Amino acid sequence: MIPCERGRPARGPKRGVVLRISFFAALGLLAGCGVATLVGPSGAALWALPVGLAVACLSIILTGITRSRGANGLDGPAEEVVAAARANDRLGLARVDAREGSDTEINGRALLELQLSVMPRRRAPFRTTARPLVPVRLAGRYAPGSHHVVVLFTPDGAELGFLDDDPSQPPWDRVRVPDAHELGDLVPTRRGVPQADGTLRRPWSVPPRAGAGLSGRCSAWWSLS
Repeated sequence: MIPCERGRPARGPKRGVVLRISFFAALGLLAGCGVATLVGPSGAALWALPVGLAVACLSIILTGITRSRGANGLDGPAEEVVAAARANDRLGLARVDAREGSDTEINGRALLELQLSVMPRRRAPFRTTARPLVPVRLAGRYAPGSHHVVVLFTPDGAELGFLDDDPSQPPWDRVRVPDAHELGDLVPTRRGVPQADGTLRRPWSVPPRAGAGLSGRCSAWWSLS
């Protein structure tokens, strides 16, 4: 299973907690800088402004990267999600129409920018984009014109992941993916973590077990980091 970077809560709670602490510490530093500028001597705590902005921006960037490691990110979707999609025949054949930009390398793997035409087994064909993270040595397999078996995480969306199935073997060898110009505009993907029931859970959604009220919501929000 080749994961695609889609969306996105972090799977490692410790890393997420550290990033949240860093972000709010940076906000506190910026607030302190503002107060010192207003009531303190000229130039007081001026150093805190670039430091606070840098830490806040870095925390946001790292949080986005960490969230991308979620069920449809760098760590790949959960096995039960893929198994459920297979059991419900949410599979398809995708053709790479374009490979955009220069590949970003992350820990020996290439993050690709692809435009795809997809022919699902049980749905109408569509066009979409994907960002699979693959070993650098396998990046050449995703050249324009190549075909790949994909799993569709939702029954009606464009969220997908690449499978290791051989597209030259039955039943895929008899499937024709329509030309891109026949399929219209690109279908955007939605943010969220794929679930086994074919839904997407928002990264900021509150799990049912988190409790009710403000304290429960705060606890759930913190636990998703």
